[in-house]
Amino acid sequence: VPHQHAYGMTFKVLWPLSAGIPFSAINHETWESLWSELQAGVLLVTSPSQLSRLDGVPLLPEDKRPSRVLSAGAPLPSSAARAAADFFGFAVTEMFGSTETGAFATRPADGRDAPWQAFAGVDIDYSAEGCLMVRSPAVSPQLLQDGWFLSADLAEETPDGGFRVHGRFDRIVKLEGKRISLTAIERLLTARPDIRAAAVTQIGNRYKRLGAVVVLTADARAELSRSGNFAMGQRLRRELQALLEPAALPRQWRFVDALPLGPLGKQSDAALRRLFESDGAP
Repeated sequence: VPHQHAYGMTFKVLWPLSAGIPFSAINHETWESLWSELQAGVLLVTSPSQLSRLDGVPLLPEDKRPSRVLSAGAPLPSSAARAAADFFGFAVTEMFGSTETGAFATRPADGRDAPWQAFAGVDIDYSAEGCLMVRSPAVSPQLLQDGWFLSADLAEETPDGGFRVHGRFDRIVKLEGKRISLTAIERLLTARPDIRAAAVTQIGNRYKRLGAVVVLTADARAELSRSGNFAMGQRLRRELQALLEPAALPRQWRFVDALPLGPLGKQSDAALRRLFESDGAP
C-alpha cells in the first residue's frame, strides 16, 4: 500500500512509529517479492487489489505466516475474503474510513458480510437519508456539521450496535424521474452464476442511460465468443427485466477481462465511462 494514501500513511508509518514497532519502508508489488523477506508474526498492510490475486501463489510455510493481515481502501469482495482466509489460515481484518475521518471501524473479512464495529471513542449515527454520520476526535472541526461528519455512505444499524454499508448516496442517479441505485444493480448482476464481477455507471450527455461493465465466467465467455457482444448484452438485459424497472436496465454493455480499478482496488467511474466513449468493444 503506498504511504501517500491515508490508509497507508496511518498503518504503515504513523502507527508503528507511535507504537515503537519496526516496519519496512519497501513496497512489495507482488506476493513473490514479499515472500523472500517475510518473517513469522509480521502484520501485512495490504489491499483488495492484492488480496484478489492470490490464485496460484504458493502457500506459506508455518515459519513465515503473518500474525494479521489488514485490508482497506476499497471493499474486499466476499470471494476474495474467503480465499484469503483459506490462504492465511485466519480472516483478514478489514478497516473502514475515509480521508476526512481516518479509519474508524473494523470487522473480520470472512465473506459473510459481518457488521462493522466502530473503534472506541467513535460515535455513529444516521442522517434522515440513511447516510452514516461520524463523531471522532480525528475529524477536523472544519468538516463537522453540528458536531458530526456527514458521509456519503448509506448504512443501517445492526442489533449488535454495529452497522452495514449499502453503497453510497452519490451512487444513486435519477433517470426518467426514478431514483436508481447503481450499487443495487451491481449486486443483482454479480449474484448471477455467469458473472464474476460487474460495475454500472451513468453514461451519455444529452441522453442519460446506464452502462454495465461485466467480467464473465469462463463458460459465459465461451458463449460470448459464439454469439457476440450485442447478443450477450440483450440476453442479460432480457433476464433482468423481471427484477428491475425499465429505467434501471443497462442499455449498453462492455465485457472485459477485469474491471478498471485504482491501485488499492477502488472503482473509478471515470475509467468505467471511458470504456463507453467508443462504439467498439474495448
